Amino acid sequence: MAQKRRIPYLVLVFIFFFIPSLLLAGFGVQMHTVTTGSMRPEIKPGDLIVTRLETMSIVKVGQVILFLDSTSKNPISHRVISVSKVDQSINVTTKGDSNPLPDGTITEPPSFKISRVVTVVAGMGWVVAALHTSIAKSILIFLLILLVIMYFLDKSNARKKKKDASKQAKHHSHIYEGTSHV
Repeated sequence: MAQKRRIPYLVLVFIFFFIPSLLLAGFGVQMHTVTTGSMRPEIKPGDLIVTRLETMSIVKVGQVILFLDSTSKNPISHRVISVSKVDQSINVTTKGDSNPLPDGTITEPPSFKISRVVTVVAGMGWVVAALHTSIAKSILIFLLILLVIMYFLDKSNARKKKKDASKQAKHHSHIYEGTSHV
């Protein structure tokens, strides 16, 4: 009987959990949960926004960018309402779609990296936020440990079955050696 090849549990964990995160980070892609209603109706609290790092030189009016508030240092995602080049800097003014007034102007060199919102996934932000809680991390660590234990138990059982099959094959060969056919 041919032995089935199995992909070890640890390889599956690595493929499904770690590689996507590494790839996203390597390409400057990040995920953020929206917590305020300043971008309603297009982006609502609890939505997941996916951002990609780009230079200030390619920011355009109408795009939504993510930046840190200069006073609170909290991330804000607002729509670009004006872009201008002054000397060796780019001035970008933003405004939340549901806010009555624009934000202050962001002034940075053209090569400065800023996060541009590339997609919005409705409602998924709360799921991502929940996965970042300490209880969720504890559960994930527990599950990873459980997978490692299952992997080694599976390997141990496979070796035992192989050993038992080998003993049984030897036992059957001894029985047939002692039998004569007339």
